[in-house]
Amino acid sequence: MLWLIFAVASFVLAFSVFRLIRVRARGGRWGAIILVIGLNAFTMIIIGFTFASRLGDPELTTALSYLHPSDNEGDHYWLSAERAETRTCPSLDCGVAGIVRFRDPVTVLDRSGEWVKIAENRKALCVNGRSRRIRVGNDVCEPSNGISQGRYSEWTLIKYLSRALPSSGSREIDEFEAIVAGSENFRLHRDAFAEAAMELVQRGFCTKAEISRQGGFSRAGGAADENIYLAYCGGDTMGDRVFADVKTKRGFR
Repeated sequence: MLWLIFAVASFVLAFSVFRLIRVRARGGRWGAIILVIGLNAFTMIIIGFTFASRLGDPELTTALSYLHPSDNEGDHYWLSAERAETRTCPSLDCGVAGIVRFRDPVTVLDRSGEWVKIAENRKALCVNGRSRRIRVGNDVCEPSNGISQGRYSEWTLIKYLSRALPSSGSREIDEFEAIVAGSENFRLHRDAFAEAAMELVQRGFCTKAEISRQGGFSRAGGAADENIYLAYCGGDTMGDRVFADVKTKRGFR
């Protein structure tokens, strides 16, 4: 429905400009200006009433999200520090709920100052008002500690995050990670894909160029094991398939 309204508004605007040109050509300058103002005011009123009557409408909300996208929601980062603690609320006074390690993938869900939310709706496992999930510090199951109705989110400091994947310190590992960077679920299985590709090349099953042309590995649709991903080396037939097992981090044919 929204697209139809904007289409009509665009048509009215175009028609107004056309009429302005024609009327001015005949010498009726003020009549043309009044006509343009009237038509566009009418269009804006219609659009305004439509928006006002549809507040909360999912379609309208989706449309507005494209006009005013969140700067951080759903953004992907990597941990650039050796390790970082996650807390139950955006404050050092809240309990430590977990640890994120160097080069781990992180998705930012929300931001509060220098803190970012990277997980939500975790079970606090509260017993006698204390959370069994808290590793260090404040374990009280209260909203002031970020725990409400037995659930909490995990927050960490954004200064520990990087948009670019930090170097591993090994040129070979960095090279193979770049080769398989287009793999399906790369953020989840980065290490496994790189090690599997390295093994396939070392054993002569593939060349780096063959894996790179495909961008990496994709899910093996017919495989019973969900940990198996595939690529093609040497051709595009069944016999040219090679596999990566993200559980064992092995590459095989």
